[in-house]
Amino acid sequence: MTALDEVSLGVILLILGGVCTGVQGPMNGRLAISTAGSFSAFLSFALGFWPLLIYFLADTKGGKTVDWPEAARNAPGYAWLGGVFGGIFVLILTLVIHRRGASITNGIIVVTQLIISVVIDQAGAFDTTQRDCTGLRGGGLACMIVGIALGKGFFEDMDSLNVQHPHVLTCVSEFVDEIVQFVQHIIDNGYAYKVDGSVYFDVGAFDSKNDHFYAKLEPNLKGNSRLLADSKELTKYKVKKLAKEYDVQKKLHEKYLESLNA
Repeated sequence: MTALDEVSLGVILLILGGVCTGVQGPMNGRLAISTAGSFSAFLSFALGFWPLLIYFLADTKGGKTVDWPEAARNAPGYAWLGGVFGGIFVLILTLVIHRRGASITNGIIVVTQLIISVVIDQAGAFDTTQRDCTGLRGGGLACMIVGIALGKGFFEDMDSLNVQHPHVLTCVSEFVDEIVQFVQHIIDNGYAYKVDGSVYFDVGAFDSKNDHFYAKLEPNLKGNSRLLADSKELTKYKVKKLAKEYDVQKKLHEKYLESLNA
């Protein structure tokens, strides 16, 4: 029994492999934007060749512990071609990930891998141990497929609106620190205030500055008390403060109209 047979070590290595797979795709995709998808995939395998070669030489003592004639006789032909599928996988991942996003791309890959794995386990293909597809496995696959379908719906909506797909997709969670700094900068400038753990934009302070007009897109909605009353989530304090701000807006808007007519 070797160290790799230990369950805990195996799980740790699998998690590490998952991290590497998740990071590799976006990195290769970013390089593909600056160069070409084919070069990015090639470089990925070229760089990976050297650590694998070192491990192979160390593990087999320079290849001496492998009976190569015996391996050639016993290993089926398809067993030698796994790298072909690996190359195709890396190339496809490199070309697609920055067009569809890391979550959608990796999600589809993972679901597809699981489906193929269940089929292989069920059939005991490639000399693997035969394992039946249980209801728990099927239910897990179904949940993942639903999640991918919901994410895919976003791009279908964009297609229906004739919106071109972005070259790069980002998640808001990747920029939390920058967002916090940006909001704090607005507060420091006096254009926002904190109430009960939330931050509100101070439209009165904004409109009081020269060349600042908040309701540029919908000027007719400025000072609309009905919209304020429809907000059920505001406390009395917030309503009073916001109502005051709307009153200030209305007065400023009237002065603005007067200046136009002058």
